[in-house]
Amino acid sequence: MLVRAGADPAGDPLLVDLSRLDGVLSVTGDRAVARDVVRNLLGEIARLRPGTPVLVLPATDGSAPLMLPGGLEVVPPMATPPPRTASETPRPLRGAAVRGPVRGLIILAGEPDEQQRAALLALCGSRGAGWTGLVCGDAGESTHWRWTAGADGSVAIPVLGVQLTVPA
Repeated sequence: MLVRAGADPAGDPLLVDLSRLDGVLSVTGDRAVARDVVRNLLGEIARLRPGTPVLVLPATDGSAPLMLPGGLEVVPPMATPPPRTASETPRPLRGAAVRGPVRGLIILAGEPDEQQRAALLALCGSRGAGWTGLVCGDAGESTHWRWTAGADGSVAIPVLGVQLTVPA
């Protein structure tokens, strides 16, 4: 699913493919801009795929919850799937992303605690249950993409080698 993440220095829209995220997007740096980035992505998803299931994890660091755009389907908390057995072949979590449908989203408006990091690891990523996480903070081992937000509205996306500005 291609979504508009912001604009490049020339003002052209920059699209990212969330179906290649394969885990969690951690947006760190300036908290207000990080929240704008995640809100923008949620708005794009609501526009392109209304009815997408969204699980909202409560922020344990005091961060206010994000307002979700209309069109997304908030789902109740679910049980974390059991860990994989030792007999399964381990695969790298942060290796090359695997293209797959965005089954649902897990949203966290602040830094996850250890229990939330474990849930993100179990539900998202190449060894997860097929969900995609959008976190305003560092999600630890479950992170596949790390974007860094600046106070000036800029966002560095190192994996793509680009700098963009988030839409207002």
